[in-house]
Amino acid sequence: MTGITYIDDHMQGLAKGAVTVLSGLRGAGKSTIIGQIILNAVNKGHIVSVFSGELSLRNFFDWIFVQAAGPEDVQCINKYSQNYKVTDPATKEKIRKWLHGKLSVFNHERYSNDFNRLYAALEQKISTEKTDLVIIDNLMSLNLTIRSDKNDAQTEFVWKLKRLARAYNVHVIFVAHPRKASGFLRLDDISGTGNIGNIVDTAMILHRANVDFYNAAAAYYKKDLYKIIPQPAPTSPYSNIVEICKDREFGNQDKFIPLWFEQKTKRLKNSEKERMVFGWRGDFDDVSAVDDENPY
Repeated sequence: MTGITYIDDHMQGLAKGAVTVLSGLRGAGKSTIIGQIILNAVNKGHIVSVFSGELSLRNFFDWIFVQAAGPEDVQCINKYSQNYKVTDPATKEKIRKWLHGKLSVFNHERYSNDFNRLYAALEQKISTEKTDLVIIDNLMSLNLTIRSDKNDAQTEFVWKLKRLARAYNVHVIFVAHPRKASGFLRLDDISGTGNIGNIVDTAMILHRANVDFYNAAAAYYKKDLYKIIPQPAPTSPYSNIVEICKDREFGNQDKFIPLWFEQKTKRLKNSEKERMVFGWRGDFDDVSAVDDENPY
């Protein structure tokens, strides 16, 4: 389950043996929604493996801790940038214990963004340990030395992920940046080759619900947007939209789902008043000791 109501209700979450591509312009909320998918998977008892190609381990877990904690357990450390962190050691320890054994992180600091090394490590882990969800953030940060041609390499990269998903019955999500930096993104704008959209089972694009987005969408559709896209800002308080561009199994397409961003917790919520509560607030029995260097 992703924690996004529409996806979980209409697509029954993330299917095993399938691959999802997630894209969006800079600042659209890709890291935010990835963090939430991780936490919701853990909350349902699933095992998650993540490659973080840009964030350091410290920054990655700072982000996850804030999303897991909730508004009452974070403190503002920079009022000008509205940057929040979990500072209470007891709260951090509870979240660590809750994630322990359920979340593994493969970081660029160790794998040097080498896709072949990363793939071998992922396959080794998945083949020997139970894993339900693999997330790769992101395609552009990887050194794809599979083939000399960049587009061919990206195509082969996605096929390898699809074979991995099917062989070990896991769901794979990978993040791919778009080719362009503005405008109304479509599936063909993702990364360097249209083959990605053909190969994947599910494709999602995150949008910021701002004036530029609505103007670009209006120019693309050339018709009344209210029939396709939820009512635009500023008359509606939502901040982001997740678009389902492709859903091979259930046929969802051109579905625009409004989400509300909460600054304190870095969460994208299904409604402005939604309150997410994760399982770390419960009891912990028989939890192993935590490794300080890489506690997961």
